[in-house]
Order: sequence, then structure tokens, then C-alpha cells
Amino acid sequence: MERVLITGGTGQLGYDVYKEVEKRYPNAKILLPNRDYLDLTNYTLVDAIIENFKPDVVFHCAAYTAVDKAESEKDLCLETNVRGTYNIASACSRVEAKLVYISTDYVFDGTKGEPYVEEDKPNPLNEYGKSKFYGEKQALSYSKSFVVRTSWVFGLNGKNFIKTIINAAKTKKELTVVADQVGSPTYTKDLAKFLVSLAETDKYGIYHAHNEGYTSWYGLAKYALELYGSKTPVKEIATKDYPQAAKRPLYNVLSTDKLKENGFEPLQDWHKAVEQYVYELMYEEEKNKQIEEAYGVNGEIIFPNGTRAIPTNLVDCYIIEPRVFGDDRGYYSPDYQDDYMKSLGFARVIQDSESLSKRGVLRGIHFQKYPFDQAKIVRVVSGAVVDVVVDLRVDSPTFLQYTSVLLTPYDKDLPQSGRQLYVPRGFGHGFLCLEDNTLFKYFIDNYYKPSMESGLAWNDPLININWDEIFATYCISKDEITLSEKDEKRPFLESSPEYFNYKKLEMKK
Repeated sequence: MERVLITGGTGQLGYDVYKEVEKRYPNAKILLPNRDYLDLTNYTLVDAIIENFKPDVVFHCAAYTAVDKAESEKDLCLETNVRGTYNIASACSRVEAKLVYISTDYVFDGTKGEPYVEEDKPNPLNEYGKSKFYGEKQALSYSKSFVVRTSWVFGLNGKNFIKTIINAAKTKKELTVVADQVGSPTYTKDLAKFLVSLAETDKYGIYHAHNEGYTSWYGLAKYALELYGSKTPVKEIATKDYPQAAKRPLYNVLSTDKLKENGFEPLQDWHKAVEQYVYELMYEEEKNKQIEEAYGVNGEIIFPNGTRAIPTNLVDCYIIEPRVFGDDRGYYSPDYQDDYMKSLGFARVIQDSESLSKRGVLRGIHFQKYPFDQAKIVRVVSGAVVDVVVDLRVDSPTFLQYTSVLLTPYDKDLPQSGRQLYVPRGFGHGFLCLEDNTLFKYFIDNYYKPSMESGLAWNDPLININWDEIFATYCISKDEITLSEKDEKRPFLESSPEYFNYKKLEMKK
């Protein structure tokens, strides 16, 4: 896989599909459009995005999934799950991309009395199930498509039954859970592995996939709470005594024989999957607790490993001081830790980049436009840089304000050396190089796209960066300054769309 598009890529299943693709194909280009960027119901937009990106595989994980609300929002559910899938499938056919469509056990009515096979005739009981069945038809109208029916999905990056029941047990004296609905739980990490393996083949068609075995909602709740260590009692209840807007099938176990017959590894037993997931939840809770308790004085954040995040004058922008371990032999410093940076708003490391510059190089204020806007963690490995960031978020209390920070390599004899700077999304970023052979490195959380690059004049009067003071402080004359042709031609705010948007926002207030 070289180019992969994942709809719903920030959701429960889509996120784990993204992680699995990234692990197997570290050099792949992966696009994770959110719902604000990719409106599934807009054919022109869907077609344009897929035509432009030209993926070789599309994992269609996005869907309308509110089962009960779908009874009253039938049109919206159908538009998203049917029209949206038609748009995706049509666009895939134009670029000849493989399509992996995620469906549900709710396409069946639960009356068979034994596991459903792929060839069984669907008969959905509710509007959600109908929409997914019609979506299957749209996907299968394209020859290079896989339809994967699954059930009772749970994962770290979203809402699900296990999370809900554990949270409820923390506040309620007793829980009641339906015991006569039977199905198979599915861990998104396990399902994601199968989906990627499936997309590596040409074995198109319908598949059933879930963790091996089956249970009731009551059995799943009891087991998850036992693993979590909860003492809250759970009482069995019948479906007829638990009224819901949408009808649910009672016995909806799916046969996974076809998956095995086609040479794929079956997903692990559901007990083991739930055990791994509950322990993962417990780890996340403890980690988040430590992060919440990490605040020091004056708004500083001191993470459990000793890394400090020091606020700047700009909202959400931090100076990062990693904890350094060392002696006369040398030192060790953890430059980046995923959990802590995510707590500041940094999504993930997509790219690790570096630039080499000489003394006097001035990089103007640059940024990428939404949805390819980037957050950065920047540091200097050799030499020295004055880094300048500007808050360009029109709804921010520090809009058009800037901060400047000296970044140098770590030196045990120099205070504040080895600092890094966290530049959030929505900020402009530039720097002045103070020494020859300065190596500047940064982690970035979104892809570089040349057509989305933008910037502002380095000396814009509305931002009013005090360059004269910076030049004087670090003994650099204006004659030494080197600007690229691109940075010399950057516009002023008054003539830029960003500024006009800000003025419109002000008039609305």
C-alpha cells in the first residue's frame, strides 16, 4: 500500500486501521479526512478528494451509527450510509482503488437460531441495519470491493458498551443489562489487522469478522467489570423490559468460516480481547490521572518523567524542557513522548524533518492552510536559532500576538539550553539562524502539501515583531539577513484572506 484513505480515521475503528497501516507500511501516504473536510453526501467533494489523492486502498469506516436515533433520523441515516457509500464507491472506481466497506450484524433479524453465513439473506429490523444493508449494495456494485460485517465493536478511541458500563459502575449501586441478546464482541485492534490483511489481497466479496466465540450483553458486562475490579452488582434483564426506539435482533452470531477458508487468521477469542482492552483502559486512566495531576506553579506542567511544559504568552504554545540524565560521559534526554505531547494538543508524529541553515538566514512566517494545518515540536541539534511564532487563530485571545524563543543544543553548563518549542495548529512559524551549520529539527503532525502552503510578510506591521531588538540582542546586522524569494513575496495581513476573515468575525460580534 502506497496511498491509503481512511474515512472516519479519527474514530474508534478508523484510528486502529490507521495505526495498523502505519505499522505495516511506514512509508505510505495516509489521508484521514474528518467530517468537516469530507462530507460523504457531497459527490463532487468526495470525487475531487479521491481523484486528487489517488489512493490505492480506501477503508470506509465512517458511518451514521446512532442506532436508536436513526429511527427518527431515517433520512439522515440513509443519506450518510447509502448515498455516502455510493459516492465513495463511484470515486474509487474512477481511480481503481480497492474499497473496504464496514457493515454490521444488524443486517440480519436474529431469528435463524445458528450463526449467519455470508450467503444468508439479510432482513434488518431497524433503520440503521437497513441503511448498512443498502450501503453494502452500493459497495458491491464496484468490482474491487470488500464488505466486512462485524458486531459489538469496542476500541480505545471512541464510545462503546464496555466503556459505558465501566463508567456507569463507578456511580451506580446496581446495573441492569440485557441478557437475551447474543452476539460476538469485536476489538478494533484485532479487526483492523484483518481489514489490512484483506486489503492486501484480491479476494473481494463479503466477509464476517469478529473475535471468536459469543456471549450476551450481560455476559460481556460481567466479564469486563470483573477484569476492571468493580464490585458493582449486575442484574439480568430481558429485552422486552428494556424499551429502546430501535428493535434489536436476539441471536446475531456471525459465522467466520469463510474468513478461515480464505487463509486468514481468525481473530483471537473474545475473552482475551476484552482482557487486553480493559487493561488498556486502566492504563489510559492512570496515565490521564498523572497528566491531570502534573501541573506545577505558574501554569507549568511537570509530567511524570520530569519533562516540563512552560507556558508562553501565547495560548496553547509551550516551551518544552525535557528532563536530562547524564554525567561527565554524556547525557540522555527523551525528546518526544507521545502521551504527554497529546495532552498539549499534538496529534501524532507524521513526519520527522530537519533543515540546515547558515548564520543570518531568516525564515518568514509560514504555515499550511486547513485541513493540512500542522502542529510542530521544534528543536536545535547544533548551532542556535531564535524561533518566532505568531497566533493566527481568529478566535484566540492572543490572535496576532507573537513570542520569540532562543533554541540551542543541550549544554550542561548553560541554563535553558536544550529547550524545544511546541507550535500548535493555527500558528505561523519562522526563525532567525544565529550560527553557521545550524541543524534545526522538528516533529510534524500532518503531511506537507505544497499547494496548501501559505505565509505572511516577516515584517508585517500588524504583528509588529521587534526584529530590530532581536538583531541587536544577537549581534546580527540587517546586511547579514538572507531571505528566500518566496519569503520576500509573502503578503501583508491587510491583503490576506486570514485578515479579511478576522474583520468579518469582528463585525459579527
